[in-house]
Amino acid sequence: MTIRYLNPVQEAAVKPASLAPRLPSLEGCRLGLLSNGKENADALLQMVAQEIKSKFSVKNVVSVTKFGAGMNCPPKFMEDLLSRCDAVITAVGD
Repeated sequence: MTIRYLNPVQEAAVKPASLAPRLPSLEGCRLGLLSNGKENADALLQMVAQEIKSKFSVKNVVSVTKFGAGMNCPPKFMEDLLSRCDAVITAVGD
């Protein structure tokens, strides 16, 4: 009798990525806030922005909310943030 089995493990398709380079300072930067649209994400991002603004002279803050927490950020939103911001913070909140 022969026992045959299947290995359910599948290799993950991983795209190599690296962290974005750090800004020398947040002084005078244009700060972007990207929310996943969940209720507390906006509150968390606003708290983080207030903390950063209390320590640095941020030029302006741009807030964007993407549609749905389970979806990737639409390229249009990313392009908009990249054109208007020096740094972007994203948050997930429930």
